[in-house]
Amino acid sequence: MNTSDKAVQQAFIEESERLFGSYYLKTQDFRHKCAENENFWRPDHWHSKPQKPGEPYPSVPALFSAIENLHTEIMDNFPEAMILPRGTNDKSYSNALAALVNTTLDRCNFTSKYRKEMLRLLKNGVCCFGVLWDSSLYGGYGDVNVVPMDMRNILWDTAHDNIQDGDNLFRFSYHSTDSFAQRYPHHFKQITEAEPSPHIPLKYDDSNILVIERWYKRYDPATDRTAVHMARIAGSQLLEWSELDPATASTGVYADGAYPFIVIPLYEQEDTPIGMGMIDVFKTEQEHIDILERAILKNTVMSGKLRLLKDNRCNIPKEKLADWDEDVLEGSDISERSIRWFQPASISPMAREHLTFKIDMLKRDSGQTDLARGENNNITAASAILALQSAAIKRTRNVVGRIYDKYVEMVEMMISRFTQFYDETRVINVTGENGIKTEYFSPQYSQNSLYDLDIKVKAHKKNPYEVMYNNEIAQMLHANGIIGAEEMLDIMSFEGKEAIQNRLATKNNTQKEN
Repeated sequence: MNTSDKAVQQAFIEESERLFGSYYLKTQDFRHKCAENENFWRPDHWHSKPQKPGEPYPSVPALFSAIENLHTEIMDNFPEAMILPRGTNDKSYSNALAALVNTTLDRCNFTSKYRKEMLRLLKNGVCCFGVLWDSSLYGGYGDVNVVPMDMRNILWDTAHDNIQDGDNLFRFSYHSTDSFAQRYPHHFKQITEAEPSPHIPLKYDDSNILVIERWYKRYDPATDRTAVHMARIAGSQLLEWSELDPATASTGVYADGAYPFIVIPLYEQEDTPIGMGMIDVFKTEQEHIDILERAILKNTVMSGKLRLLKDNRCNIPKEKLADWDEDVLEGSDISERSIRWFQPASISPMAREHLTFKIDMLKRDSGQTDLARGENNNITAASAILALQSAAIKRTRNVVGRIYDKYVEMVEMMISRFTQFYDETRVINVTGENGIKTEYFSPQYSQNSLYDLDIKVKAHKKNPYEVMYNNEIAQMLHANGIIGAEEMLDIMSFEGKEAIQNRLATKNNTQKEN
């Protein structure tokens, strides 16, 4: 295809806008769901229901608390990649890549990004990370960047449950006119004067410009390889197109031939890459809790207020009866048959019991029980608490396991970026037995394959009760004479451990010299 032909480019733009409109309409239910879930998260549980002024409409934060607790457990199991060699000759290669992965994630502030995306995962059932090569980083030196992607701005092929299987993938964003004019000065006038495309179902804003990013795949039968390409379009104008760039025209943007996005579902669904979130699963339970709380609250307010029933035979004006500053009231027929107090009956205790039952059921079904959080005043031993927690957080382990599987894919994609874009000028600091070793990125690394490595994931920070349990084991081994004091310190984990080890080493050296 001669992509330099203006007619070909115009046909590509029209095809892209038509596909974008089709993909947008097919995925609009997901964006609507996200908007509804955000109202529940705020919490604004009654936003879509008719309301009367002055009536109580409580939003019990039971679901909010369950999401926050699971979010905390996920962050307690923050992933850390271990890159293990399959052969003895691959050890230096795996150590270098492990150092690269960890350093890159630290520099792009991945912990903060991960925390935000995990909350999106729990609320909407899916989150996404982009693993991109950003040539603008570090003064144009460029580096791999892991970026959170809002799935509401990503349009996927709904015919597949894996975004990598789709022929196209779209991402859209809005840019202010000032920033857009600075980046694309040659296209700015044409775009601002262009008529809106009939294929784009989004509203245009005079202060912002819609930029469509189309990712698609081209199969080359000669090489039996699939290349992934990218084009940016705004106002029916082609801003960037990888097929026009000689460096990427034949090979594509990324050498691995994959879309640079890692989509993580929470509770997986068939025939779609997105999943169900906690709000999707427990929304109905939360609504029942709110209805019960509203009934109890309304009855409490009503039963706490006395009302006066006045017969027409009593000629005392009701304004005077309601005014408690009136010391003397005069009138005829003021007997109990004409004036009496009325107070609504209290709601049945069964309503309160059912409210408690519903809240406990939501906690139990979401896996956020007291045992899962380690809340048990009758048990103090770390081993016993850890055993109870392990039994109670089966669902959490399942969720974390799915996240770890996608994390491995993200690390693999990062390694693919390293081998594609890094050269001999890159410095790698590798921590070894003899301290930090500085070496340059070797072309040999690009010749290795991911098949030479095993990528495993472990929790970066252990559960505090697990730490206590390991410390208890170390103390027992030392008390029984199986290991020495130095070996016990090596096994244990606590604040100030290194200072004690250094002091012990200094003491031992002094004794040897004497």
